[in-house]
Amino acid sequence: MTPSAGRSAPHDPHLLRARRSEAGLSQSELARRIGRTPALISALESGTSGASPETLEAIAQALGCRQADLRRGGLLVELLPLLARAELEGRLHLCDACLPGLLVLLSPDLADETADEVAQRWDELTDALACGRDIGPVLDALAGTDPQEHP
Repeated sequence: MTPSAGRSAPHDPHLLRARRSEAGLSQSELARRIGRTPALISALESGTSGASPETLEAIAQALGCRQADLRRGGLLVELLPLLARAELEGRLHLCDACLPGLLVLLSPDLADETADEVAQRWDELTDALACGRDIGPVLDALAGTDPQEHP
């Protein structure tokens, strides 16, 4: 059993399918390029199976993108800490009116939340950064990912 056996990296089936289509590859061709079966690619795109971190990395390389481009909330998880740090350092000011729109753009899962709820999540993130606490749980909540999915 390999060290990553049984672990799956969180991915968004819709993003995977879209990236594959953008690359002009069939499921069979993508599978061939990464040394896996078309059935696995189909299962990943339908969301019935998870990818090991190694498989997700191989897919990202074959599609010419980053793993984060295939993850639910990937852009959000990468950009939010940078934006929050910039605001804490006074290099950026996000007004209360534009913050909810920005966060919903980065994570459509937040569309069902009120502006106050989104602002509260932003405050949790900036507070965690300011205090040097782990921001992983806050990012997981914002991105709609399950912390148990992380390798």
